[in-house]
Amino acid sequence: SQRGGGGKQGKQATPAHRPTGGGRGGGATPKTMTIALPIRALVESLDEIRASALVHSGVMANGTSTVLKNRSFPGKPGQPAQLTGRTYTPTDSGHDMHWVTMATETIETASNTAPELTTRWNIYFGDETPFTAPAIPAALSSSLKDPFTASAGAHDIPAGKVSSTHMGFNMTGSQLSQLAANNGNTLNSFFDYVTGLSIVSKHIPAN
Repeated sequence: SQRGGGGKQGKQATPAHRPTGGGRGGGATPKTMTIALPIRALVESLDEIRASALVHSGVMANGTSTVLKNRSFPGKPGQPAQLTGRTYTPTDSGHDMHWVTMATETIETASNTAPELTTRWNIYFGDETPFTAPAIPAALSSSLKDPFTASAGAHDIPAGKVSSTHMGFNMTGSQLSQLAANNGNTLNSFFDYVTGLSIVSKHIPAN
């Protein structure tokens, strides 16, 4: 399952840089990301991993934090306490876009040289509108695993739960409805508009 995380106590902020431009990097304004991690929580348990980040357009000079002086780290992204049937509902209205990855158990293959297998569904929300996952067609159920079905507990997800990684993004200058045009590339550019984000990854109960 995917893991990620944020919080306010015991945080350590670390800047990281990346170029932008259609998600490919090439000659556009770079981004500086300052990430806050709850160190104590990470040391004590990996059951829930959280983080939050501020994103600045441009490269900050070493030792310079004035561009972040009046900014606050985003709050939790709004991961629900549990699934309601096959419906996932973000619970936070403080983010402009949500990106949720639901993952099945990681199953070891027969050969040690072959990769382990997991099925992941990526879901994008422009607001807190619930998403109801479609059922897996019976003809595909043996090969296409369902990340919305509660685990039996045989592998890396506890029984009765599903794996959810939820990211909430603060954005300026664009919205999901503008980026999600059916042209195969504009959604790749969404990070160009991100000003902050938070993430939480954990196993949540499934009804």
